[in-house]
Parts: sequence; structure tokens; C-alpha cells
Amino acid sequence: MSDNSQTIKTDNKKRGTVRRIVKIILTAAALFVVLSVVATALVPVFMFPRADGGTGFNLIYSENDAKDYPRGKFTFDSHGNRLTGFFYGRDDPKGLVVLVNGIKNGSDAHLNHIKAFYDDGWSVVTYDATGVGESEGSGTFGLAQVKVDLFAFLEYLKTDERMNSLPVVLFGHSAGGYAAACALGKYGLIRGAVVISAFDTPSETMIYHAKKRVGFLADVEYPFMLLGNLIAFGADADAKAHEAVVASDTPVLIVGGSSDDTVPYDVSLYRFKDSIKRDGLTFFAPEEEERNEHSTPWLSREAAEYVNTWSGGEVNRDLANELDPAFLALVLDFFNEAVRSTSD
Repeated sequence: MSDNSQTIKTDNKKRGTVRRIVKIILTAAALFVVLSVVATALVPVFMFPRADGGTGFNLIYSENDAKDYPRGKFTFDSHGNRLTGFFYGRDDPKGLVVLVNGIKNGSDAHLNHIKAFYDDGWSVVTYDATGVGESEGSGTFGLAQVKVDLFAFLEYLKTDERMNSLPVVLFGHSAGGYAAACALGKYGLIRGAVVISAFDTPSETMIYHAKKRVGFLADVEYPFMLLGNLIAFGADADAKAHEAVVASDTPVLIVGGSSDDTVPYDVSLYRFKDSIKRDGLTFFAPEEEERNEHSTPWLSREAAEYVNTWSGGEVNRDLANELDPAFLALVLDFFNEAVRSTSD
């Protein structure tokens, strides 16, 4: 065999080896992409499955509450699911308070707030979000789901004669706070919003929690998280709450906690307290350490201490839901002033 033939044979062998290596790499890359897409699509299914809307600490709407705080049931559509809401109607109300709960929390999650708002002269609406309580859905499909559900309710509100003539104020916590902030400027009936323990974007919050669980792998999977969010919720899936706050002139009270591990400062809406300046915008953080957790800013110090240190056993629901009088007064004063100032 000539040297030239041997060279050709060697070159062909090398090219064949390169082609096999490239094929293996491309196959592995394709498999990685497919598995990543599937995995990130399944994450919300495992993280946010169907929930009954309550925790061991939640108060439950009882026969006594039904007598003193009557409510009517209604339904509305959101993203292909039928959701169940409850309307606490008053005669000649000041306006309508819309409770926007966090992930997995149902319509009774803020029952003491509902009573306090009602006693102050407001009609109140609360609802079970997608995959929660009496509403349809196999679970929550991502952090933006709460925003989708709120926007669906606000569209429904336009058609309900009991509500559509009332000035609306929003009271949102966690993902519900994010949703409430994003709604500012989109709906003319909204006169004010109290936003508690809210994140700024779903993606920041997702990557924060992913890094806590899987470290640097979260950065590798981040593009697929964004893709999954985009597929589930569309182009507005990762809207920035602080941009909605800046673009609106609606009064907003933003509440944050320095010891919040669920929505830490670096991903929170509260972190913009020194950079966003406009009329009608107030930032507040409780002074007491016990009340600076994710779900304790509205609680009394005693209630917050109880919740933070509870280690099992029978739950004292009344104590666990005791509201802080000063914080409640802050919220009520804010709502009342928001309606007055935007009505002038």
C-alpha cells in the first residue's frame, strides 16, 4: 500500500472518529435540553401541588363567622380553570378590599383581616387561587400564577354589579403582593395597594431558591426555568413589580421584613426603598425582630413569637392569628386616605 493510500485511510479514520464524537456530543446536548425542559416543567408540579388552602395556623370560617360576617360565593375563569371566590358585602361600603393571598393560601388565610376590614366599613373579596381549596387546577404552575389569577378576577370584577362601582384597594402577601404591585396602573378602579413580603420578579426568586437546593446547577438550568415560565404564562411572565410601581401614581404601602428567608431582601420589592421616589409611595418594616419574618409583619409580637417558636402539638389558632393593632391601624389609615385622595 502506498504512503498516499495510507494517509487517506488514516484521514478517513480520523474524520470518522470526529464525526462519532460530534454525534455523541450533539446527542448528549439534545438529551440534556429535553431533560432540562421536562425537569423545569415538572418543578412547579412538585413544589406547588394542589393545596386545601390552609395551614395548621389558619383560622377557619365558622358558623359564628357566618352569622356576623355573611358572605356570598361566586366563580370566575382563570387560565382555563374555574376559581371560587367569596364576597363579604356591606351596605354603603367605603370601597372593596381585595385579598390577594400567597402560594397555596386559600380564602380564609387572612380571616382576621377580613373581619377588621369589614368592621371598618369595607366590603371584602377573597378567593381560592388556581389549584387551591374549592378552585379548579392540578396545582400552581409557577410564581406568576397568582398574578394571572388576580388579573382574571379584576376582569371579572368589571361584570359584577355588586363590585364594579366601588373603589378598589388591594391587600397582597408574598406572590399575592407581587401580583398586586403588577396590577397597578392596569385597572382604573384600583385606588391603593398594601404589598407585603413581595418579590420583584418570579425569575429572581426561582433562581434564589434553586441555588439553595442545587447550587451552581441552578445557573445551568436558569434559561430553561425562564422558558418554562414563558410557555406557561406568556410574554408578561417575568414582569418586574418595581417597574409597575414606578409607572403608576396609585398609592402603595410596601412592607418588608429583614429576617424574611422566603423572599429575602436581595430579591424583594422592598429593596427599592432607597431608589424609588414618588408621591404616594411608603415603605415600612416592623421594628420588632419577631415580626420581621415572611408571614409575621401583621401579627402582634406575642403571636409572632408563638408562630416562630411553635414546635408541634395542638395549635392555639386565636393566638397565632392575633393582629398587631398598630399595623392594622396603619393599613386602615392608608386605605381610607387612598380612597379619599384619589376621589378628590
